[in-house]
Amino acid sequence: LLKFSTINMKVFAVVAVWGNTKGNHAGMFYLANKLQERFAGKFVIIPTPTKGSRFFFHLYKLYNSLLGIYLRFLVKRDDVVFLMEYLLPETEQSVIYKLLNKKCEVRAIAHLVPGKISSFYSDEKIIELTSKLSKLYVLGTSLKDYFCKKGIPETKVISTFHYVDNSYYKPLERESKRLTCICMGNMDRDYDSLNYFIEQNPDMDFIVCKGKTKKFIPLVEAPNLKIFGYVAEDELLSLMQTSDISLNLMKDTIGSNVITTSLACGLVVLASNVGSIRNYIEHNKEGFLFDNNEECNSYLNNLNKDRLLLKSLKKNAIKRANDFSLNKFCDWFNCEFYGK
Repeated sequence: LLKFSTINMKVFAVVAVWGNTKGNHAGMFYLANKLQERFAGKFVIIPTPTKGSRFFFHLYKLYNSLLGIYLRFLVKRDDVVFLMEYLLPETEQSVIYKLLNKKCEVRAIAHLVPGKISSFYSDEKIIELTSKLSKLYVLGTSLKDYFCKKGIPETKVISTFHYVDNSYYKPLERESKRLTCICMGNMDRDYDSLNYFIEQNPDMDFIVCKGKTKKFIPLVEAPNLKIFGYVAEDELLSLMQTSDISLNLMKDTIGSNVITTSLACGLVVLASNVGSIRNYIEHNKEGFLFDNNEECNSYLNNLNKDRLLLKSLKKNAIKRANDFSLNKFCDWFNCEFYGK
């Protein structure tokens, strides 16, 4: 009976479709589409819009409530509903969970840093919104520790990794006299120190991709600095492929597509030693983890002087990215959800 159930079960993935990531190779919607390709007939995408969700989240809550009612009629007892944007008020998927927890198995993935989740939900609310989940997936052990400390059973919280499509994100063979350091990402980033590195390293070029954020500190005007707003994914890839170092000044992190795509492009990763970064980067192997600005700056200086070290770390980065490949994530998903 169990074998028959596994063969016939379907996974219904509720995916929030964000405008700035829906067409790229690094978001959850892209992952869902690849899973649907891999598990044709057994993986069904239920996309949900997000435009204006920050301001009209009550309407989206109503929308998800109606979606939950629809799924109650659609799913069977042996099916799994997979909520892929959990514990985020803008896309409040917990209303779906409440409507379905007695109908079929419900699993979810949370991918905000602990501080963000705590700013949205009390400890009691977190327990309430996870108690009936069969599994809660996270992209780093620091988030698992956070949930377990809140009282969620350790067996329920499953750590996995952020995937990377290394058929798209890949290195470009190049030689450059001047090193280029690229800074990307906005979630829990600490850009207050960036001026320090730009001024301390005039013989190195810096690229800062600030995206659409309006909360961005003024940077010094310097000949070795270029600032980009929102860029298309192809342009971002080109900027990465013409860089040498990925500089990540972070207050916290779990699984980050900035880290995994940097590795796949063969960039040496310099990152604040916070959160789950050690799940992705081994110090002195694919890059360096630092605790303060002086440490980071010394690593920048060493890389600028020692090109053999730079080359070695780049090779290690590409190799490490294979551990997070999209194909390996699909294999993991097959075992985790379909038992194969």
